[in-house]
Order: sequence, then structure tokens, then C-alpha cells
Amino acid sequence: MMKENPVISDKTMLQYVSMNLNCDLCICGARGQVRMVENPYIPAPFRAAEKDASLSEQASALAKSGQPTIFRRSKKYFFGVVPFPDGEGGGYILLGPVRFMLGTTVNHRFDDSRDEYDIFTPILLSQFCLAILFLYERATGVKITLETFFTENFIDKKIEEALQNEATRIRLTYSEELSGHHTPERVKRLMDCVRTGNLEMVVDAAQENMRGGAGITSPDELRNSKNMSIAGITNITNAAIDAGVQYELAYALSDVLISKIEQADSLNKAWQLYTQACIDFTKLVRDYKQSMSGIPVNADFYTERTKAYIAAHLHEPISIADIANSLNISPNYLSTHFKKNENMTITDYIMSQKINQAKRLFIYSNMTSSEIAFRLGFSSQSHFGQMFKKHTGLTPRQFAVKFSV
Repeated sequence: MMKENPVISDKTMLQYVSMNLNCDLCICGARGQVRMVENPYIPAPFRAAEKDASLSEQASALAKSGQPTIFRRSKKYFFGVVPFPDGEGGGYILLGPVRFMLGTTVNHRFDDSRDEYDIFTPILLSQFCLAILFLYERATGVKITLETFFTENFIDKKIEEALQNEATRIRLTYSEELSGHHTPERVKRLMDCVRTGNLEMVVDAAQENMRGGAGITSPDELRNSKNMSIAGITNITNAAIDAGVQYELAYALSDVLISKIEQADSLNKAWQLYTQACIDFTKLVRDYKQSMSGIPVNADFYTERTKAYIAAHLHEPISIADIANSLNISPNYLSTHFKKNENMTITDYIMSQKINQAKRLFIYSNMTSSEIAFRLGFSSQSHFGQMFKKHTGLTPRQFAVKFSV
């Protein structure tokens, strides 16, 4: 029997996406089964897919295309569909309902429904789209650009030709220097800078991409620069994840930067924020690579495997017995061996890594202290606060105020 798709097994990641969007997330199987991903930060989920058969039928029909999709119901609520293959024949992830900050028209609409959901906090359209594309890439290994996704979901095919003609007219208004798309070589240079943590070259690479032209996605210059900046952040987010940066950290930073770009009131501000995004992601990769470079060539096998296990399970309860079991040795032997090599206990090492991750989340995300405490598996917020101050000398609030982006 084939294994189920790994994205479906990653409960931590799915909970994070659900929490980040503040919406329900369901796993819908090929045979009609629906499994809700429980999220403690959504105490009263709508469970729309479980309660409304017509919603499931509409989502299932769209999932058959094999492409990620957004659709609308009742003229104001939106859902996302992320198809995935697995050993049971495939299924899809259903995100929603959500509402967007600005009015939005999509190609797939089922406005004859009479759904009513008490959604008090609308979200950014780009935030929802990026979550869908993130999950789709993790489930299928296929990358889809934000521009392509917008084209497939928000551009009515009946007016696409008229828009193309308008784009051609706009292009003729500008010189080739200003309106040409980025060349693959320029984009590759920028992605390479991010993946390798090359802070010395990333600013030049980002500016080279801007000088090379941003393409035309809107006749409004500011909207166009925002669209292209957001698309660029999608690429560098994926580049950072490819380099080893933990997805939740990269995803959190992406949300913060996209939100800032949406608020930009000038072309110059939008491009400045895009350049800063390139720098921030490159720093994340550099810090990650520097933390890994401390491993000597002849590093002890059990010690480094223990560290690797901890890094991979940082957001779960970690026991010495579980680590020892993964290495096929006894917990007592592992504890003695690790302390001899590292001059600290495994428990102390786990706590130091959790606090380091908490510091990164305070710096690069908008997560609150309670959210971070839950995310990292602390038994309570007070315990998290005590441990954080013990290791940093600051309370979580003091640290967040002093160092947040």
C-alpha cells in the first residue's frame, strides 16, 4: 500500500497554516471522507465541509482539475482548494471560509448559496493565495507562480484578450529598460544569493532585477509594483525554505513583509520593502548555515543525530526515549554520551533550541507570546516566560519590543 501524501501527515504545518489564516482547514478524501485539522486557536470552527454537502461537491469538482483553486460562495465568502495525490487515489485540502480586505472577483462562483459565517477579521488576498500555493508545492512538488495563479483564478477568460491588448499598449508607453520582464539569469542570480546567504551580493541582485523591469500586471503603477514585489517574495521564500530555513519561520516573515508592501503608498516604498525582503531572507539563510557550520567533519554520530532529531521535532514534545529509539540505543547510554560530548544534558539542549527558535519568531513574525509558547510545545505561557527570561535575560515582551522587525 502506498503511503499517504506527506503534507497530510504534517499536522504541525497544517495547524500553522490554519492559525496563520485564522480559518478552517479540512482534509477531504477521494471517497468523500472529511477530516478536520483541529486548531486550538480556532475554538469554534465553522466545519462547513462537514455540514454542507453542496460545498463538498463544488470543491471536489474543482479539485478534479488537479490545480489549486479559489472559489466564492454567497458573494462574500471564499474557499481554497488544494488537490493532492496519495495512496488512496488523491483528495484535496479545503481552506475557508475567509473574507478579504478588498472586494475580489474570482472565476469560480457559486453565489446561489445562502451561507452565513461570522467572520470578523478579513485577511489579505495575497496571504490566502500564498498559503494555497505553499500547500500545493508541498503536496505535489510543483511550483506555481503567484502571477500564474492570479491569471487562472481572477482573470475572466472572456476579457483576457482585452487585458492582453491593454498590456501591450502599456508596454509601448515605456522603454524596454523599464517594462521588460526579469531575465531567467537575473532571477537565478537573486535566488542563488538567497539560497547561499550571500549578503554581499543580494542587494545588487535585487536592484538588478528591478532595473531589468517588473513586467505589467496592472495599468496602475503602484498596484503593479506591489503585485511584482509579492510575486518576488514568493520566490525568495521558497528559495530560503529550499536552503533549509524552517517553513513556518520563512512563511511568517513572508506574511509580515507582504502586509507591509500592501500598505506602501509609493513606488519607491514598495521597491524598498522588496529589497529589504531579499536582505531579511538572505540573513535567515546565512544564520541557518552558520548554525550548521559548527559541526566538525568528524562529528560524533549519535550526538549529531540527536541534534538533527531535535531540530526536526522542535515543535513537538521531545523525549530522550523517543530519540534513543530512533537511534536504536538505550536512553541512559544516549544521555551519558551526549553530555560527555556537549557538556550539557539533552534536556538543556532542547530548551536552548526552543528558546532560539522563539527569538527568531519574535523577530520575524507577528506571533504573540502565547502563540509561540503553544507553537513550541510549552506546557503554559508562564513556563515559557520563565525559561525565556532565564536564557535571554529579558521577558518575551521586552525581547519582542526591542528586536521585532
